[in-house]
Amino acid sequence: SKESRAEKRARAFAAEMLLPKEGLQRMFPSARAISDRAAASDMVEKARGHFGTPHEIAANHLANLGLVASELREWLVANKAKGGKASIGTNLPRAGEPSYLLRPLVARAHDQGEITDGEARHALRLDTVEPLPWVSG
Repeated sequence: SKESRAEKRARAFAAEMLLPKEGLQRMFPSARAISDRAAASDMVEKARGHFGTPHEIAANHLANLGLVASELREWLVANKAKGGKASIGTNLPRAGEPSYLLRPLVARAHDQGEITDGEARHALRLDTVEPLPWVSG
C-alpha cells in the first residue's frame, strides 16, 4: 500500500541517518553478505554499540546494505544478544560544544603552524585565557 511504501522509505532514511553506510563499511571493510549467524550477530552488536542504535534497526540496515545475508534478517531481529539491556550511548559532544573530530584537526593545524593560538581557541570555543588542551605547561 501507499502508506507502507512511505513508511518503508522513512525507516530506510532514519536507518541511514543512525547507521551511515560509509561508517559501517569502515567498520566492516570485508563484509559482503555474511551468512554465518555468529559473525552476523557480532556485526549487529558492534554496529549498535558504536552508533547507539536499537537492535532491530541495526539488524535490518545491515541486511538492507548487503553486509549480512538477507536470509538472516528475521533471525537477527528475533535473536538479540543475551547480554541484557544495552545502554544507548552517544559519541556526540555536549550541547554547544564543537565536534569531537574537530579537536584533533585543530590540534594538528596548530602544531603545523597553520593557525594561531587564538584561532585554535576560537574554533574550539575556548576562552581566550584558557590553555589549549594539547599544549602542556
